[in-house]
Amino acid sequence: MLSGMYGPTGNFIYVGPTITYSMSDVMELAVIGQYFAMDKVASALASEGSSIFIRLKWAF
Repeated sequence: MLSGMYGPTGNFIYVGPTITYSMSDVMELAVIGQYFAMDKVASALASEGSSIFIRLKWAF
């Protein structure tokens, strides 16, 4: 799955890909990425960043 958004004010872009793998009927593994970028701002906010998360889901 891929999600994203764009904001013309500040030229903001966000992209969030997700890959999901079903390990069994009750277990699921997901790798979630996040990336954002925007024009430089005159505050302490970061203008670019990225993250990767791993989720293990167990249904009982």
